[in-house]
Amino acid sequence: MLSKPAGISNLFVLLGFMEKSTSWARGYWSVLIALTWFNLPLAVLIQYPNCSRLDREITEAAMTLGASPVRTFFTVVVPILQPTILTAFIILFVFTMGAFVTPTWLGGPEQWMYAVLIGDEALQRANQPFASALAMFYLVITTILVLITVWLGRKTHRNLGV
Repeated sequence: MLSKPAGISNLFVLLGFMEKSTSWARGYWSVLIALTWFNLPLAVLIQYPNCSRLDREITEAAMTLGASPVRTFFTVVVPILQPTILTAFIILFVFTMGAFVTPTWLGGPEQWMYAVLIGDEALQRANQPFASALAMFYLVITTILVLITVWLGRKTHRNLGV
């Protein structure tokens, strides 16, 4: 998928986004594509329940009042789904920062995520105190983000009357 002869870059050349195909076997784009490939299904699964429960009459009312489909989406649907969108963002941010295998295999040291840096400090550089400090910082940030997600979930359930 990321190679030069049969990869995504050939599709971009065909569509006119690039002049010639290139290999993305290691580097920023390969890490970005792989993490998107892994996280997109999870994002869809997080968004699906609230999107499927969205009342069609709300969007129909906005379009009846003269709003275009794009304006209806950004002024009606996105504000209704904002807590769910933020929840998905936080969860995927935590998963992405904790990614270890994908950045190690597909990226160089410039593309490493936080978990890889912690592992590198502990295992390669034998600096366990600094690795422990990095891990505690990551734990605190992750806990804060999870608490925000739980708070948003409770706020959404309160607003829906559940």
